[in-house]
Amino acid sequence: MDFLHVSLVVKNLAKFHAFSLVAEKLYPEKFNDIKRALSKDVQYSDLNSIPNSLIWYFNASVSVITDPGRKPVEVVLVDYQLARFASPATDISYFLYMSANYDFLSKYYDQLLDIYYGTMAGILRQCDIDIQETFPRHILHDHLKEYSVLGLVEALISMKIVTAESEEAQKMLEMKHQVPNGLHEFETQNQIMFVERVNGIVKFFFERNFTLDGVIIEQ
Repeated sequence: MDFLHVSLVVKNLAKFHAFSLVAEKLYPEKFNDIKRALSKDVQYSDLNSIPNSLIWYFNASVSVITDPGRKPVEVVLVDYQLARFASPATDISYFLYMSANYDFLSKYYDQLLDIYYGTMAGILRQCDIDIQETFPRHILHDHLKEYSVLGLVEALISMKIVTAESEEAQKMLEMKHQVPNGLHEFETQNQIMFVERVNGIVKFFFERNFTLDGVIIEQ
């Protein structure tokens, strides 16, 4: 993806995440009903205790809307079946790690965070909610430092499929369900691209001084 496409998705993630803050503030009873329903999900039940957590969208499938010149002007998030109650940092990190290489992240990461936070602030302002009281910028940075590792792990799991040719990707999707441990042995035509992408996002992760604590289990 280029910067325009990525920034449009980031804006829509911000709008989606802002929805839960608005719902919690203006419709607390209905919001708690949603929270209770989502907390039944076993896979991410350990994330339900995160402070300032939001409903997040793991399966960031998008539909792109273009102008007559084929320039993207909007994206629409689709397929909400994997919505969870967790930190927005997981969505942000997963999407960016899956969509961009090291050079792109190094150049645009901070700018994209500004776009994300500015978009969320604007949505909340329309609902008379002060983002500084509800989700201050330092909390976002704290979440990114602590929980980006969850997005990184998901990206590393899926990166080989994402960088593969379509026929190979389909074969690996079938293997993922039938022989989960067999994917690491499967070499694609784009193996060099896969290795470069993996090395790049891991390098970027540690350059930002993000932590692995979210996936380290104390003995």
